[in-house]
Amino acid sequence: SEYIRRGKAPDARKLVDAALAKEKGHPAASLVKARLLLRDKDVPGARGVLDAATTENPEDVRLWQALGKLDLE
Repeated sequence: SEYIRRGKAPDARKLVDAALAKEKGHPAASLVKARLLLRDKDVPGARGVLDAATTENPEDVRLWQALGKLDLE
């Protein structure tokens, strides 16, 4: 998330992809990946990442909140 804030999206993407490769549906990595996809106007891709993450981590409120916000927009 901090890489995105600092304008280093490629570095954020590398880190997120590595985290998701190690742990499928990693909550924080999934949220950042969804943000990166939304920056690229890939709404279906972001929704897919968040759907997969909520399946793996149904108790994580942050994921449900991001998915709900995406649905409202």
